[in-house]
Amino acid sequence: MQIHIARNGQKLGPYSLEEVNRQLAAGTLTTADLGWYEGAAGWMPLTSVPGVGVGSVSGGETGGGAFVPTPPVYATSSTNAFAQSTAYGGFWIRLLAYLIDGVILAIPGFIVGVVLGGVMRIGGTDNGSASAASGLGGLINLVLGFLYFTLLWSSAMQASLGQKVCGLKVITTAGGQLSYLNAVGRYFALLLSFMILFIGVIMVAFTERKQGLHDMLAGTYVI
Repeated sequence: MQIHIARNGQKLGPYSLEEVNRQLAAGTLTTADLGWYEGAAGWMPLTSVPGVGVGSVSGGETGGGAFVPTPPVYATSSTNAFAQSTAYGGFWIRLLAYLIDGVILAIPGFIVGVVLGGVMRIGGTDNGSASAASGLGGLINLVLGFLYFTLLWSSAMQASLGQKVCGLKVITTAGGQLSYLNAVGRYFALLLSFMILFIGVIMVAFTERKQGLHDMLAGTYVI
């Protein structure tokens, strides 16, 4: 089991269970740190992670030096704010984020339309040129949308601007930052989710960890 550590909003690890126990004994990790592992519902006090023992830190070390796991301690009010910030993003908040992104992307789309319209007026219009201009405008908008999402998802921000406004972040299922290739895969998986009558997106409302089809295919969570 690989355990991710959170301290003051910063993520450490992942570490093996044995390494976590060693660092607790050495004082590198403390009981104030939070832990998360694959399959856990959310961040929790480190000593609530199964198999984690505090050892000499809590005075529970045996004469042979073995670690004695402490009883589980469930999240208290002091960790509620951080735990809530790492909850899985639900359907409606993610829909709001996409609507904000749509408005943002509409701005350069409008500018492209104005520029192409001006070029057509200057050069004269016919059916062929109008069709070509429309196709070019559509292609430019597709490229802008592709770059917008893939670059922002794989950036240090780990979110589109709409997601950032809504307090969301896209991570891998291991809790890390997306690589650019991972972001590209998620983008095309998202297009697939839209193409199948939006079923892949609607899945967010019904899956345990709020994953759409695109999240499942790309191995991502939205938190």
